[in-house]
Amino acid sequence: MKNRLKLKIWTGVLLMLFFGWIVADNTIFKGGFSSENVVVARDEIPVDSIIEEEHITVQKIPNEYVTEEMIKDPEELLGKRTITVIEKFDSFSKNKIGDPSLKKNKDEFFFSIPSSWIESVPGSLRRLDTVDLWLSKPEGENKKSDGTNTIEDEIGNASPPIASDLVVAFIKNSQNTEVQGVEEKADRLDGNSSPSQIEVLMKKDDFSKLNAAVTQGYKLIVSY
Repeated sequence: MKNRLKLKIWTGVLLMLFFGWIVADNTIFKGGFSSENVVVARDEIPVDSIIEEEHITVQKIPNEYVTEEMIKDPEELLGKRTITVIEKFDSFSKNKIGDPSLKKNKDEFFFSIPSSWIESVPGSLRRLDTVDLWLSKPEGENKKSDGTNTIEDEIGNASPPIASDLVVAFIKNSQNTEVQGVEEKADRLDGNSSPSQIEVLMKKDDFSKLNAAVTQGYKLIVSY
């Protein structure tokens, strides 16, 4: 009887040690139950929003789901601008946020492209899109009256567009209000108005080319 009791006790001890080893192997050694703090969105954050404390929270996520790209320190996000929609409880990474200013460097400036310069612009164009500008040939002779080259000769016929990869800082209608989607700001299908004037970020030399082209009778076609 005593031997049977001892056998049960030792069996119980061995089982406890066995299961304890399994738990330790999955937690201490493999990190199965350990977690790490990751910054996530409290609610959906629209594109082009400046991130504030009320927008974010910190949650513990199991290590197996944490990637190197995930931002773990809230201070890295505060004051930054979202460049895409951040879904509720979604994590943050550097490819989802940008500097509050659209300026990439000191050589770039915001220039207005008025409606009188534009031949066509997509009605689906929205703020923060990246566009190319193409020249539309004017009617008549391409040479100036004094025989000098036109802007087309200067930039070369085989090198369209005249300006590329320009960020649209603002896009406005004829009433000087922003063109947005009817239901959602970034909706492209149903706009609240038609684009008339765009403001883009570009270098002065590029803007000088545009100005020279328009002076010679060219119009601009906007594409994205």
